[in-house]
Amino acid sequence: MKKFDYNLVKLLQCLIEFRSVTRTAEELDVAISTVRHGLARLRREFNDQIVVNTKEGLVPTTLAITLNSHFSSAANLIDNAIAAGKNSDSAQNSLTINQCQPINPTLVKLPNIPTVTVQRYGRDFYYQIC
Repeated sequence: MKKFDYNLVKLLQCLIEFRSVTRTAEELDVAISTVRHGLARLRREFNDQIVVNTKEGLVPTTLAITLNSHFSSAANLIDNAIAAGKNSDSAQNSLTINQCQPINPTLVKLPNIPTVTVQRYGRDFYYQIC
């Protein structure tokens, strides 16, 4: 299975929330070029514009809204797991969260993302969606 970069999930969420590449870059604390590169990767991955530039700002496509609704629950689980790990005294915590949400394949082509694993090594976190 092809790996999917979790950072693109956060990028999509911010693009939809702020409707601006600049504001998204500020929120994620990255360069504008990083946001543009990530948007290009999302567009290639899903063969969709993801957001369309208008006078009012970026407008998400129907697919982007659908993707965001599916990704938001997984992103919340990851954020909660990371927060729980940061509050723990043990340096060898491991937490696995199963996200088993059926997706109608006729609505959107998504990578298979059944399991989220967050592992803590000291103060650094490694997370992978596979």
